[in-house]
Amino acid sequence: MIREHDEALEALVTPEQESYLRQSLRLILEQTQLALLKEEQALFEASIDKALNLLNRYYDTSRSETQSVIERLEELKQTQVSPELPDISGSQQALAEFIDNRYESRNASGGEA
Repeated sequence: MIREHDEALEALVTPEQESYLRQSLRLILEQTQLALLKEEQALFEASIDKALNLLNRYYDTSRSETQSVIERLEELKQTQVSPELPDISGSQQALAEFIDNRYESRNASGGEA
């Protein structure tokens, strides 16, 4: 007798394969962290995509823990890792002028402060 299934049969994962999957996911997440620290947007997004692919292919996505990790990674993927830095040119100019004025006032008074 042959049974028909609407869904594909789940492949069983050996303990050795599970260990490999965990290590692989850990390495991908470390790569993501490194991309974040180096402010490399493309690598950051690609690494998150790899992690999501691994989770969706090999982990039980019906579990709330897995869903939570997937949702968090999707949120993180939207992050811009190269933040826009504030313009401090006005402060730099003011400091340069202060230093110049201080230097000129010392020279005008004979070098004594």
